[in-house]
Amino acid sequence: MSWKKRGVALALTLVLTVSTSVVMGAPAQQPNNQVQPRAGEPRVATSTKTLVGKCIKMGAKSTGSLGIGGGTKPGIQYDDTCTGTFNDSYDFLTPGTPYEGVSINADNVNYYDNNAQSSPNPIATNQTLVDKSGVLFRGKRWDLRLIQTSENALFKMENDIHFNQFSKFIEITTSITAKSAIGELYIGRHIDSDARIGGSDSSATNNALGYSTIGPDYVVFSETTFSKYVMGYYTGKETNVKTGIAGPWSLDSKVYYGAPDAGNGDNTIGIAAKFNTVASGATVSFTYAYIFGKSAYRSSKMAIDAGLGGGTAGKTPGCTGTAAVCAPVDIGSAVETITPGGPTFTAEPTETPFPTNTKLPTSTHTATAAATSTPTVYSSPTNTNTATNTPTFTPTMTPSPIPFLMKKGAVGASFVLGLLQNNTLVTWGMNREFQTNIPPCCGTGIEDIAVGTNFALALKGGKVYGWGANTLKQITFPATVNKDIVSIAAGGSHGLALSKTGLVYAWGDNGFKQAVTPKGLKDVVSIAAGKAHSLVVKRDGTVAAWGANESGQTKVPAAIVSKPAKKVVQVAGGLDHSVALLDDATVLAWGGNAKGQSTVPANAKDMKQVSAGNQFTLAVRKDGTVFGWGSNEYNQLLIPAEFTDIYNANAGYSNTILGLRNGRIIVLGDQSNGVNASRTPTKSATPTP
Repeated sequence: MSWKKRGVALALTLVLTVSTSVVMGAPAQQPNNQVQPRAGEPRVATSTKTLVGKCIKMGAKSTGSLGIGGGTKPGIQYDDTCTGTFNDSYDFLTPGTPYEGVSINADNVNYYDNNAQSSPNPIATNQTLVDKSGVLFRGKRWDLRLIQTSENALFKMENDIHFNQFSKFIEITTSITAKSAIGELYIGRHIDSDARIGGSDSSATNNALGYSTIGPDYVVFSETTFSKYVMGYYTGKETNVKTGIAGPWSLDSKVYYGAPDAGNGDNTIGIAAKFNTVASGATVSFTYAYIFGKSAYRSSKMAIDAGLGGGTAGKTPGCTGTAAVCAPVDIGSAVETITPGGPTFTAEPTETPFPTNTKLPTSTHTATAAATSTPTVYSSPTNTNTATNTPTFTPTMTPSPIPFLMKKGAVGASFVLGLLQNNTLVTWGMNREFQTNIPPCCGTGIEDIAVGTNFALALKGGKVYGWGANTLKQITFPATVNKDIVSIAAGGSHGLALSKTGLVYAWGDNGFKQAVTPKGLKDVVSIAAGKAHSLVVKRDGTVAAWGANESGQTKVPAAIVSKPAKKVVQVAGGLDHSVALLDDATVLAWGGNAKGQSTVPANAKDMKQVSAGNQFTLAVRKDGTVFGWGSNEYNQLLIPAEFTDIYNANAGYSNTILGLRNGRIIVLGDQSNGVNASRTPTKSATPTP
């Protein structure tokens, strides 16, 4: 599964409102260096469409700009609760005086289509605006999708505008096909982001280039001055891109590529990409996204986790350090800055429903894999071990109905893999690395499953199969995992396999020696993996751990290292903490505790299963109820009281997946990553003990 630190955001339900682009009693700003429309100048006839999801409602024009405009709603509306509740009075892009558009600067001539301006050089002839929502188009499927095209004498433009029902972003790919050679081309988008959420907010927003460890080339925010809601631009493209804040306002993508920083106030924000020497007939494309949220931290983390704007899921664009250093942290307001690697964290909101009064266990033992182990030998995967089917890009949903109980679930950064009692698989979520494309080998007869950030593992007939990302050899297996394997586990980017003889094999990311098994390790009966550490339970009920230890997650408590009075029967690994289920049905945890994830509630007794996520922990009681403690940023711990027949619980990055005895699969937590889907079976099955 995927693990990265998250900051803190209060679980408030706020209502978005907007102001107009003109402050009462003051003249409206005009874009700099632009020819204004002549009196009586005709506008090109346009068509409009509206897309409505659970979190976002937006209008679009056939010119390529967003927002219906002209006093007609909607512009861009956002509901952080994702209940599909929108109010036309609350809009990031105020209809009536909207200011949003796309700009193409070709050899120093700026062509633009802006919601509020007639262009002297429009990209507005031969317009089309086609709804492709929910259909397979060019190998991709999105719940809500528009394809806009227009052209002029020099080039043809296409905007692919898309998002899903629970997305907290609008992703756009703008493509330009040159009709004649262009020496220097800029593709960009701009907006005057008006947002008033509380009485103290105004159209004069706080504006910031970059956030935390994300450089100013890749993200720009407009943030309300009081409520701290944000709308911003983000791209995962790492070369020849810039963002800017313009005041006076600009309609020119080249201006934004110059990275102006007009700072706070009623200014515009923009994003642009540069292309050199575009030949006649050639096509270039720029992918970027509008991102929204309660805070700059949450929206930027969502963008990185989902790999928006042409990025790689989980990778911070432009950052060349380790994943731990590059991961953004919650530094509060978008206008503040922080040096990578030195964050501090505040306390989690107090609404977490379980007590946190158990002391953190002490330890006198640390696994020393680096000094006492030998590297795992790798071999290339065979064709039968790697998915080769044609991938699709779109988020998928769980099959409906699911006819059998979910025996085991595994949660990645933005997808879920479920093993049903009839040993078949179901999967849903984002599919950017084709991690939800179950290959022909693995539809049935599956014995165990595991997932990492964006890859999946399945055990069948004693062999391990894998599909999805392989950038760190996550699905390039040692030859030893091709037979006699009885269980598997996965961390962020590494995998583990347990043989029937009690030996452990490891592969994948080895940055913290998590894929190097300690020398002499044997008699193992159970395995687990955290983001960058590995855990095992031995036959004598003791635990060994190795890999990352910056938070003490591999510093196993002395009570379960040698001749334990209470034996361990199961372990689980999270972002930076570890959890053990003891044979007396109690729970022990150690490692990171910034969110209370290692502070076990005193009444967490009579347990039968544990799971560790991104700074939170789950434990299922024998009576079918669930305890959860730690981070509750996305309400992943707010388990409805009516669920008292839970068979298993699975902690992910920001989601909780519950398998009920009647076969239902319940998803709680983050609604922006494609994981949230619940299905009811046509029949239930008796769970295996």
